[in-house]
Amino acid sequence: LELKAKKSGDFLAVYNMWTKMGLLDRAAPNAHKRQQILHQELTRLRSRLVPLGIPLDFPAEPFDEYMVETYAKQITEQVRLAELAANLSKQAKNLGLPIPTLNKPFIAGQIETWSNDVEEQVRLTKILADLQNRATSIGWKVNFPNPPLHTESVNQLEKQLQDQESLAGELAIVVAQAQEVNFELEAPDFPLDRTKLQNCIESLSQHNLRVKYRLLISRAENLEWIVEPITGLLNEATVQQFESQLELQEAHKVQLDSLSNETRKLGWEFEFAKPPWDESLLAEYKTAIEQQKRLVDECLPYSQIVADLSLAIRSPTVPLSPETFTGFVEQVNQQRQLHETIQSITQNCVEALQWSPPAPVPPYTASLIDDYVVLVNEQIACHQFIQSAVKKFPVAIRKRFPLPSPPYSAEKNAEHIASIENALHLRRRFHIVAILSVFIIVALVLFIVL
Repeated sequence: LELKAKKSGDFLAVYNMWTKMGLLDRAAPNAHKRQQILHQELTRLRSRLVPLGIPLDFPAEPFDEYMVETYAKQITEQVRLAELAANLSKQAKNLGLPIPTLNKPFIAGQIETWSNDVEEQVRLTKILADLQNRATSIGWKVNFPNPPLHTESVNQLEKQLQDQESLAGELAIVVAQAQEVNFELEAPDFPLDRTKLQNCIESLSQHNLRVKYRLLISRAENLEWIVEPITGLLNEATVQQFESQLELQEAHKVQLDSLSNETRKLGWEFEFAKPPWDESLLAEYKTAIEQQKRLVDECLPYSQIVADLSLAIRSPTVPLSPETFTGFVEQVNQQRQLHETIQSITQNCVEALQWSPPAPVPPYTASLIDDYVVLVNEQIACHQFIQSAVKKFPVAIRKRFPLPSPPYSAEKNAEHIASIENALHLRRRFHIVAILSVFIIVALVLFIVL
């Protein structure tokens, strides 16, 4: 067995055998050989730590296999911890973290603590990178903390970013609304806060109110309503109140347009008051127009009489007053009565003479009627006179000289009578000459016979 022994365990078995046999002198070299092998193994194991600069003392002699096994585990652990420390050093360097001074041989708890710290820094760095991207996406140029990072500061920064993202989202809506109305909104700088956002909202609201107010002013100008514009800041209540007033005025304008159409139908160029209007004023206009319509309707029958009789009376124009209407009615009734009088006189003249002198044309007056009566009576008198005057002449003569046609005059009647008398005188002379001629002829015949 001694010749075949190579491992420490083999020499331990030989040592135990010689010891049981009581041959201690034979057992001692095996024990020494075993210790040499264990020492060599321990030295070999420790050589792995020399490049790493890690001192690790041997266990106290005498050595045994368990000590070597335990020492081997410690060496493996130190190598593992050394590799882990090297990786952590690289990560720390990349992260800009300070590298702590580590005890050698390495303490697992110290390395684990450092590893946890580095992992936490890696996690926080990733979070910080994401926060940087998010901050850049909303245009926030923020100064991020340098390593080592702290959870509290990163969490606080994340919360601030969430607030900024929320405010930026609301600001984007306001900016979009401003672009829709072609308003160049001056966006505030980061970091945003509720006050800056509210200022933008109020600025856009003020712009919208100003645009709306200008449109309302334009609508008021279309109504010829002179309004003193507000030059300062506007508020919703003021604009809303003005809009309500304007809508009321526009409603009044619709009614006034309808009333204006009615006045034009009446031929009345009525001039309405400038705005603002109220209900009492519209009521006054309606009452006045209804009165005019009533007076015009009452005038229509009389205007028809004027047209039918061709009376030279101008129909009154609106606006009519009760006095004007009364005067028109009285004038029409007077002219109608005079017209009827003329018609009666003319009819009597026609019945008497089969003719009448030209009737006077309107406007009629009492003197004109009197003159016409005198003229008609003169014509009738002349007609009666000529009829009476020719009755004394023979019928044969009267047939040869018909009565003159009207209009009659004294000269015309005298000429007619003179013509008849001349004809009658010639006839008598002819008869005398004829009788004398007969006598002469008879006398000649008797003279010849005798």
